[in-house]
Amino acid sequence: MGSRRSGEWDRRVATATNHKGPRRAFGGQNRLFAALVVSASLVSCSGSGCHPQNDAQQPASTSEAPNRWHYTVSPTPALDRLDVGLCFTGPAPAALVVDGTDVIAAVEQARDSEGLELVINREREAIELTGVGSDTCISYKVNLDTVFAEVSYRRASRIDDSVLMTVGTWLWRPKQLPDEPRITMSWELPADMAVSHPFAPADLRDVVAHAPKPKGEVVSLSRTTFRWRSQVAFGPFEVEKVEAAGATFSIVALGETELSREGRAKWVATAASTVALLFGQFPVPRAQILVIPSGRGTSPVYFGLTSRGGGASVAALVSTSAGDAKFVGEWVLIHEFLHLGMPFVRSDDVWLSEGFVTYYTEVLRTRAGFRSHDKAWRAIVSGFRRGRRSASGQTLAEASARMHEQHAYDRIYWGGAAIALVVDVLLRTKGEHSLDDAMKQLHTCCAHSPRQWSADEVLEVFDAFFGSREISQICARELARPTFTDLQQTFEAIGIREREGEVVLASEGDAARLRTAICGG
Repeated sequence: MGSRRSGEWDRRVATATNHKGPRRAFGGQNRLFAALVVSASLVSCSGSGCHPQNDAQQPASTSEAPNRWHYTVSPTPALDRLDVGLCFTGPAPAALVVDGTDVIAAVEQARDSEGLELVINREREAIELTGVGSDTCISYKVNLDTVFAEVSYRRASRIDDSVLMTVGTWLWRPKQLPDEPRITMSWELPADMAVSHPFAPADLRDVVAHAPKPKGEVVSLSRTTFRWRSQVAFGPFEVEKVEAAGATFSIVALGETELSREGRAKWVATAASTVALLFGQFPVPRAQILVIPSGRGTSPVYFGLTSRGGGASVAALVSTSAGDAKFVGEWVLIHEFLHLGMPFVRSDDVWLSEGFVTYYTEVLRTRAGFRSHDKAWRAIVSGFRRGRRSASGQTLAEASARMHEQHAYDRIYWGGAAIALVVDVLLRTKGEHSLDDAMKQLHTCCAHSPRQWSADEVLEVFDAFFGSREISQICARELARPTFTDLQQTFEAIGIREREGEVVLASEGDAARLRTAICGG
């Protein structure tokens, strides 16, 4: 999503596709929390998946900036260039920019409405619009061959006959964004070409009056399109529509795998229904799903990325050899979908966003019947053990703030999950509520917020809902602990003992019933 750090997702996609087409990138079983090389603002991620990070400082508002404009995007049949038209209502901005520092080389032939050339200031990395006037249009071209030859692989990849690009590669915008912009975009696609995007549909009446009449779909672009990571794909693929759990999913397969169309639909619908067990329905009304082949192996999904720029999007690197049955109930897509039920939590507080999602990934897969309760709890305890081994004397707060430098994913993900379990057991023991209730409240009030949240703000929502500061006090205590969370008392409350390396589960009594209730809903 930005230029300050690269992302593990981008590295893996580039490795898998090599800008030319798929090739074998990974072999063998993908570990839950593989050691990753991340220096990212584009994404924060681990072997369990990713979610986007803010890619730029929030642009300042200005009364002089236009608040309404329309893009017309026309890829060439060979997908070697994008021709972009841009029409403004009111005064044109002084210049156009993108949220990157390495894409200006690909911009060609910027012109005003009379065909006169505009200055492409490569030193300032801007298209200058001085003198363009009001209620007018400009155009520019983006050379995709230059993108792939000279621009960082973090921006774009060729996958078979398709291209996958962040909007920061080609969607130039006014430097200053208004608070409530009214931005639309339409596509003019060659025959046999489709587009995959995360944007909501727009009404034709929202389009700038003097813009060319749209020939295809019109979409609406929110501020987050430019502030957070957003991916668009063009190619000769089919966009497969699936309705599940109260949401519409637009699925695109960017390359050949053993996973069939019916298998993709069932995989997505099953994961959506699993997440809906917590929230009552899927957390957002629509989502883009990108399925990208990434070598042969036993794990059906190697890696996942949740993005929120302009709308919900999940991309997954999948095995080319795994059949349909392997995908039903697998954990990566469920994990990614769960992120959409929370607000966008800042990277320094990743213990909360990834930890609570990790906890519910384990719990919901069990509630959905994909494995037995005994297997689930043994897997959860195993995760806590990995987290304990990686604690290394750092507090959870310190580890979270330095996750991209130190890659202490087990410590952070399972440390956060341990806090979630402690809180859930405490609430259930009191008999009135559970962590489920807090997560539902958080989704209802705040999941669609167009800004980043701190963990403190999330915990304030929990405290207000329960009328007590107990949850935030528990989290403060555990965040300051230089060792992994002591789970002995919590384990006793739900009938779990660790004896000589084995996990022993009480089979009856109040503790067993409480443990069963957690994974039973």
